[in-house]
Amino acid sequence: MIIDQRAILRRLAELQYARNDQAFQRGTFRVRGEVIDIFPAESDDIALRVELFDEESGTIVVI
Repeated sequence: MIIDQRAILRRLAELQYARNDQAFQRGTFRVRGEVIDIFPAESDDIALRVELFDEESGTIVVI
């Protein structure tokens, strides 16, 4: 399965998430290189980090 960072970012925008590389709050995401941090709109204290290593591998961790 090919993982495309642009497709992930496009889908987040479709879901009404806003990119904000400075203020990390509910309903936003930020991008730093191959890392995408996502703060779900329905959570006050849990965020996710998606780390993409290449087109076929990556990790998702709770931050």
